[in-house]
Amino acid sequence: MSTTAPTSDSALSPDAGGAHASPLLPRDHWVSKGYQRGFASSDQRVAVMDVSGRKIVDPRRPTKSNFAEVEFTTFADGDEAVNELELAFARIEKKVLNQIRDVSSSRRGSDLQGAVANLFAIHLVRSPSFKAFGKRIEAHFRGQAVDDLAADERLPEMFQKQFGRPPLDGELRSMVEEQCDKLLDNPHTPAGSMARQHDAIAEKLCGFHMQVIEVDPTLPGLVLGDTPIVHADLATRRYGFRDSLAIGDASLIIGPLTRRTAVCFTATRLPPVTITTHKALDALNAVFIRAAVVEVACHPDDARRLQQLSARLDRHPPHQFLERHRRAS
Repeated sequence: MSTTAPTSDSALSPDAGGAHASPLLPRDHWVSKGYQRGFASSDQRVAVMDVSGRKIVDPRRPTKSNFAEVEFTTFADGDEAVNELELAFARIEKKVLNQIRDVSSSRRGSDLQGAVANLFAIHLVRSPSFKAFGKRIEAHFRGQAVDDLAADERLPEMFQKQFGRPPLDGELRSMVEEQCDKLLDNPHTPAGSMARQHDAIAEKLCGFHMQVIEVDPTLPGLVLGDTPIVHADLATRRYGFRDSLAIGDASLIIGPLTRRTAVCFTATRLPPVTITTHKALDALNAVFIRAAVVEVACHPDDARRLQQLSARLDRHPPHQFLERHRRAS
């Protein structure tokens, strides 16, 4: 059943003529507030660094306004705000965000792996990179789809029956293009894609082994990028959907759970490891920084270290983490 409703604190904003009211849409978090809490200060603030400028742009940004955008997963359909996908993700996150905080070197059973797989899957598909990737796929296939549909031999006869005349030159193609564009512009289309891909990715991750990586409490913590879950092919330096990389082509699938814990999904079973040096921590955080598109967040106490690491990112090439990780495992 479709769950469509105006947001609880929204009002309808009529246009100048008083008709066709449209809902006031909320700011949707693509990195959930509950997830960010594991990296935030006690008053729920994070330091935020701009990736391109390699500078801290906000030393204490509230998590409620971080990694959020209006109409990211909630969209307007007439006078209703459709939040079916956001509600579905919220139901999953309500459960798994509590579970992932229990993950450790001594607690990593199948129930916790399932929770992590769901968290990873949500944040892989509920991301700006995935939405942009979907648009590129649509644009690539649109032309061929229009060609195939417009060439269907049944169309002229169907047109004649409906309109009582033969189509004009180019008329069928124009109609096909219009219908394709309506389908691709329909906000239900990317929402449905996110939901389907979440299920497929979560199932795939549950088929791997889960390795736990912990950070010694005397060190700074892990960072959280705007694309927090990394699937990358480090040999070709391709990072996630931003670089049109499929999950199955990744050589590394990893993400931070909290400031002190990360998880890596592997084809072979690997023992848990603890990061005990600044160099090893920097090698891992460098992976998260490279995967980010615009911004990276961290605990305010870690802001200086994050900015320093970003300034010397070239000292930590992509393969460095894998080499250190293999030795430690």
